[in-house]
Amino acid sequence: MFERVRTFKTGLLDVDMGLCVARAASADLEAVRGLATDILRAVYGSGTLPMLPDGVGAPALAQLFAESGRKLLAGRVVVCARLGFLTAHLLDPASMEFALQLAEVFRASGELWRAIPLYEKMIQSQPTEPELFRKLGQCYLEMGAPEAAQLCEDQVVALAG
Repeated sequence: MFERVRTFKTGLLDVDMGLCVARAASADLEAVRGLATDILRAVYGSGTLPMLPDGVGAPALAQLFAESGRKLLAGRVVVCARLGFLTAHLLDPASMEFALQLAEVFRASGELWRAIPLYEKMIQSQPTEPELFRKLGQCYLEMGAPEAAQLCEDQVVALAG
C-alpha cells in the first residue's frame, strides 16, 4: 500500500516511514537504506544531511532512526516519531534504549497494549531494574488492572529493599 501511494505522491514523510517500518520488519536492509536518505532529508533538511556510507549496517541505521524519532517528537510530529522509533527497534531489537523509547511513545499516545509487551521484554533482560516495573505498573493501572499494577509495585518495593 505504501509503495502504491508513493507512485502517486512522493515526499510524504509518514508514507516513507511506514514503508520503512514494513521493510525493516521483513529484514530488507537494502530497502531501508534506500528509504533512509529521503527520510533523513525530510527530518533534517537537505543542508544538514550527512551522507550514508555504502553498506551502513542495521545498528547504525537504527541509531539514525531513533535520533530522527527524537527530533520528530520534539517537533510534535508524534505519528512519524513513533514510526522512527519502531524502525529503530525493528533494526536493533536487542537495544534496550530503542525498546524503551518506543514503549514511552506508545504510553504517551495511549497505546498501552503496545507498551506493555515491550516493558515485559525489557524486564526479562533486566529483572532488577525497578523503573521498568514502575512503568509497567503504571500501564496496568491506566488499563484498569489494579492487581497487576500492585504486583509491579510490590516488585519495585522488593528491589528497593
